[in-house]
Amino acid sequence: MAIDPDARPYGAEWRCRCILHQGKSQNLYIKDGAHGVIWHCFAGCDGRAIGRELRRLGIIPAPAPAAPLIDRRMMLDFIRRHEHRLRTRRSVPREDTRTYRQYQRAMYAPYSAAQVAQAHLFIEVFQADLMNEKPITAADESKLINSLEIVQGRSMPYEW
Repeated sequence: MAIDPDARPYGAEWRCRCILHQGKSQNLYIKDGAHGVIWHCFAGCDGRAIGRELRRLGIIPAPAPAAPLIDRRMMLDFIRRHEHRLRTRRSVPREDTRTYRQYQRAMYAPYSAAQVAQAHLFIEVFQADLMNEKPITAADESKLINSLEIVQGRSMPYEW
């Protein structure tokens, strides 16, 4: 081990002197875990500080930056293509339907399916009232603004 020439294996772990406090005893334990390297200093040093020092020394790699799980542009293109197939009554593979439902859930993440459907319905009713020249109240305008915030730039939700 590069941080302590006297480091020695201890079962599945390695014991060495802590890189932070450089004590005389080997109270830093390091081992490979299922999801990466695990370390603990039994002298009470901060684990985050130990991790920063291990990364600085190049003993463990820096964590990779988190990539977005779904590319938004790709997701919107897929949704448009899928909905076009539904409107033109073309057959849709089952896997595409599953993907579409997952994307719809991602698009409407903070809202339940019922809230989204209710917002779409209210917008349609509001438009019909405008066409029929019914009087619009301030409460209706406020609800329209909230509904538009929910559905703006999103496709009609598929039943999930």
